[in-house]
Amino acid sequence: EKVSKRTPRGGMKLSREPYGRILVHKHALSEPDSTETKTFEDAEGIMLDAKRIGVVVCTCRHIAEHEGRACKAPQNNCFALNRLAPGFIARGVAREVDKKEAIDIVAQSREHNLVYLVDNVQNEPATFCNCCSCCCVALSHLSFFGKWQVFKTSQYEAHVDSTPCTGCGRCVKVCPVRAISLQPVPKRVERKQPFFAVVDTGFCIGCGLCKPVCRDNALVMKRRPQQVLYPERAVDRLLNAAL
Repeated sequence: EKVSKRTPRGGMKLSREPYGRILVHKHALSEPDSTETKTFEDAEGIMLDAKRIGVVVCTCRHIAEHEGRACKAPQNNCFALNRLAPGFIARGVAREVDKKEAIDIVAQSREHNLVYLVDNVQNEPATFCNCCSCCCVALSHLSFFGKWQVFKTSQYEAHVDSTPCTGCGRCVKVCPVRAISLQPVPKRVERKQPFFAVVDTGFCIGCGLCKPVCRDNALVMKRRPQQVLYPERAVDRLLNAAL
């Protein structure tokens, strides 16, 4: 399926209040954004702020394993947090971990190029998933069908400077929603490389996976021109969805 057949995000026009939101990988940000990120925008900050943490098996990759299509990403790296954690831990569905181990699991997920998908709330999120585009239902739904009702983007979006870009394609391969593509260099432009990377900001979820793989320093994460608003609490999200 061609990317052009997908429906663009269209800013903040959502049919309902999504359940989840994307977190940017903090190490992909430049100063001062990396130091000014708020707690609810930071994966480590969410873990440090959590009252209880339980690790659960990733449902999406577990299902994919039974269907014979699972990727090599770890499965025991999704979380039940705060109000959801006690019940999961008591029933043996989740394994309780301390904040340090939770942060280590988050770092391991980053090394496997997994996307941080957390509750669409600012205070006390109940779930934290580490998603891959091949197995995750939400990401694959967006990647193939362009539907934005599942989650909100982070506050950031990727931008490419075509001058230093060599068109290596590393960012294209790592993008979980096919928001980056290689475009041919116009004939009027003289340069050795025949292609350069282009970001479709209408599809960019702001995860930051593309930044570390760019060896040409041609890619940067910038704050979106329109701020993404997240509900403060779960009850606010439910009320917004009902309205």
